[in-house]
Amino acid sequence: MTSCAVTAFKALNGIFSVYKPPYLGKAALTEMIKKNLAQGLNEMEVRPVASRVVIGGSLSKGENLTVNLVTNYADHPLVVGPRYQIKDIKLVLVNHLDWFSSGVIPVGIGPSGCFNAFRLKKSNPIRCYELTGRLGYATESFDSSGEVREKSTYGHITRGRLESFLSRVEANHQSLIWTTVNVDIKSQEAYELASKGLLKPKQSKNMPIIYSVKCLEFDLPYFTIQVQCVNEWPTYLKRFIHDIGIGLKSNATCTRLRCTRFGTYNVDDSLLPFHVNLENIVNLLEYFDPKQGKLVRPMIDQSLTNDLDIDYDEYSSDNHEEEMKDLESMTFKFEKDADGWIDDRSDLTDDRI
Repeated sequence: MTSCAVTAFKALNGIFSVYKPPYLGKAALTEMIKKNLAQGLNEMEVRPVASRVVIGGSLSKGENLTVNLVTNYADHPLVVGPRYQIKDIKLVLVNHLDWFSSGVIPVGIGPSGCFNAFRLKKSNPIRCYELTGRLGYATESFDSSGEVREKSTYGHITRGRLESFLSRVEANHQSLIWTTVNVDIKSQEAYELASKGLLKPKQSKNMPIIYSVKCLEFDLPYFTIQVQCVNEWPTYLKRFIHDIGIGLKSNATCTRLRCTRFGTYNVDDSLLPFHVNLENIVNLLEYFDPKQGKLVRPMIDQSLTNDLDIDYDEYSSDNHEEEMKDLESMTFKFEKDADGWIDDRSDLTDDRI
């Protein structure tokens, strides 16, 4: 029978999502996840200290040889450190948000999880962002953390003018989609591509494409828009807020950038920073099911809560069907917390200006 820590460590092989708060770097987020996982594994029943063979007696003195097993202190945690360390956990972050941004980040863990995380990133799914801007100011870095460069009036701007400008931007990007695939919009090939569903650029490194943009809130001098796009990066979205201000005969700077959805992962299924631990991550993991050909989340059987006595050593890694049956029978107790993470709006105060 495998110990609980070994079973839990082998179960960390899938994709889950976390919610990155603002003003937290990618390296700090990765270290926090690894540290919490290693701490959770070390608090469980870990592998015991190994033994070593000691042969006693001397044949030259006519003594019988004796074979004894003694504790091997070279394998003791006080000598080599904890059984599970940060370097033992491999993570891959799919969505790379900068220091100023916040939102959903899918994370792949384990060999299979990291591989599927790269596949998810290569598939270039649609991302959804909520951007909050403030009219009247323009900063050097296009966000509220930068130095103010320009100030202008904004009393002439209405919600109607903002929505009219956003509709023109959306129409322009719809025409750019056909440019990225090198297809004439009036051809039969363009009709066949459009009938298959949403059209995306063939390569993920092409120009950013905005599929939808709409105004969610308008309260001068602040406004909030929702953007669904691909091939974007945080600086491009901040510059987009700046361009909105220029297009409305004023200035604007981004005060909040929040990713609410990355493909099928949204904020409702993401772990908050204070919920990132071994128990919650295992319950949230999605594993690759070869039968369905997609990532699935095993059904949790409440009767098996905290029953982690499955021996994974007797199963071959090539036998995917048996592995999926084992993963579906595993569970950790998890009670979803209804509390949410609140992003503090970074206002441009008069003291900074």
